[in-house]
Amino acid sequence: MKLLCVLAVAAAATIPDGSWLLSYGGKPIATAVNDKRMLPVVRNRLPVALVGRVFGSLGDARTPVAVAEGRFVAMTGCGGPDCRLRALLWIDAKGTSALGAAYEVSAENERLTIGSNGLSANDLPPAAMASLVAWLRANGLDPDVVEFMGPSNVPRRVDAEPFRASS
Repeated sequence: MKLLCVLAVAAAATIPDGSWLLSYGGKPIATAVNDKRMLPVVRNRLPVALVGRVFGSLGDARTPVAVAEGRFVAMTGCGGPDCRLRALLWIDAKGTSALGAAYEVSAENERLTIGSNGLSANDLPPAAMASLVAWLRANGLDPDVVEFMGPSNVPRRVDAEPFRASS
């Protein structure tokens, strides 16, 4: 049992602190994204296969970093021609949780890929779920397919209904 506690503490210690992100509340996302501490936080908290899609879509200088409840940081952005890839990054700056979401539009469907190294599809914090759903609704996004990706980088389909505009 002691070994498990030591391993849990050691694992938490390797996740870069994100409390500095709170100072970016209300400032342009591009400013936070260009901070040298940002990419290590994203790399440690999101699956590798999702890091590029999320991080590469952030940085819309017109959009400010949002902070809720003095601890939850949200950033959004869009990339590609006609904004066919949109992204959300949600971080618990006082904890170790984070969630990344990439919304991609193709000729076949509209796909939402959600990922986290520390959360599972079944236990998303209410604040993360609220931020994700608000982002989808604010942008008129209505996914046909929803996938969740953990540290294994293997996406698996989850019920799309909680993320649909009609929900």
